[in-house]
Amino acid sequence: PGNYEACIEWNLEPALYDFQQMDEFISECIYQGIENYPVHIKLDTGMHRLGFEEKNINQLIELLKAQPEIHIKSVYSHLVEAENTYDKRFSEHQILSFKKTVNKLTAELGYSFDTHIQNSSGIVQFGNLDCTMVRLGIGMYGICSLPIIQPLLEPVLEWYSTISQIKTIEKGQTVGYNRSYVAKKTMRTATIPVGYA
Repeated sequence: PGNYEACIEWNLEPALYDFQQMDEFISECIYQGIENYPVHIKLDTGMHRLGFEEKNINQLIELLKAQPEIHIKSVYSHLVEAENTYDKRFSEHQILSFKKTVNKLTAELGYSFDTHIQNSSGIVQFGNLDCTMVRLGIGMYGICSLPIIQPLLEPVLEWYSTISQIKTIEKGQTVGYNRSYVAKKTMRTATIPVGYA
């Protein structure tokens, strides 16, 4: 919320994913006397991180109809397991849910907008979708978990560090915060300084 004024000043287009966030952005638009500001709406079709859920779409439509301050430029979601080549059912379920919601939004609002749900693996696995955009994501960095694609990509960065210390850990001993790893056998561990996580 503290960045909405700057967002508008620099003509940036926010991704909105819940009602509180949307209300706060609309309030900033009202304060500045702005109408038809382009926004991107995130739908939660199964990732369960950010996004409007299907059960809230009617409420979202009513809000969008009542508030001339914002105008949808795109609607998007994110495939949870697009790299799963053995069982595509969950991705197919997400795609159907996404299309259903996009169709409802288009019909109720009376205008069209860009749509995108395919990430790097989704572009390969579901290349025939009728979305207007894709999001290359990690593939842009030369990484893809699909074995048929990875050999065709070239990583664009390397990351180096040093080893701070090497230890021998006995079977049953734990390593890390909250004892999160339990050694299944005697093993050597190395501590590498790469940041907190």
